[in-house]
Amino acid sequence: MVDQSKDEAATALSILIMAALVGLLALGFQIWNGDNPRNWFLGVAFGAAASFLATRFIATKRTIHPGERPIAVAAVGVGVLLGVAVLAGILPPDGTVVVPQPPPPPTGIASPQPSSPSTPTTAPGPATKGTRGVTLTSPADGANVHRCEQFSGTAKVPAGQTLMLAVDNVSNTDVNKYFLPVISWDDPAQLSHWTGVQFFGSRDDSVGQNYKVSVVMLKSSVVKTALARGGDWFAPTLPETSKVTLAITLHRIAGAGPEICS
Repeated sequence: MVDQSKDEAATALSILIMAALVGLLALGFQIWNGDNPRNWFLGVAFGAAASFLATRFIATKRTIHPGERPIAVAAVGVGVLLGVAVLAGILPPDGTVVVPQPPPPPTGIASPQPSSPSTPTTAPGPATKGTRGVTLTSPADGANVHRCEQFSGTAKVPAGQTLMLAVDNVSNTDVNKYFLPVISWDDPAQLSHWTGVQFFGSRDDSVGQNYKVSVVMLKSSVVKTALARGGDWFAPTLPETSKVTLAITLHRIAGAGPEICS
């Protein structure tokens, strides 16, 4: 009877120690995670569950030596404490589950991004080199263009000559080519680094069609005469004595184009 009383006292003491440890752990999380009732709930819930499981374990294991029962209870308590610690680490104060994320890559190594279909743009690509010292730096051959686009490049234009952009639609039945001289066409000093614009249809009615654009060198007097007539300048063929220095193919997409076109 005395041994049984000592055994029950040891068991009760072990359970009390275990419950106290759970309560202290809950208090620690309360301080660490901030004022959140969840921490106290975990402490009380696991403390009660641990006490119940430990009591049932001891009551059913009559063959365990009385001196080993406090050790068994303490082992159950340690397991419960570890479970509380794991839950407290996974569950943030707001109660949502935090899914572990892989560590960030080392500095200087870019994270892989989802692949997407590549779409040609009007961004500068490899320069297109032509004859007579003419080079087109933008847009690149095969790029997308809006209703109007800006063209730029370099050139060595002889005296009495100038540059223009000729465009023809290769996706429809229009046989005409449409001409626009580059900006400052009549100032040879500006043509070493030239800029021009060209149009590709009206509004977005030609989206999806392809265009051929040629950089043409011709006499300044021809441009002057054509502009003096007024209206749009177009014809099925290039003006006499003009020379195509280079040509590229472009693809029409929706949109008005850069401000220089307005």
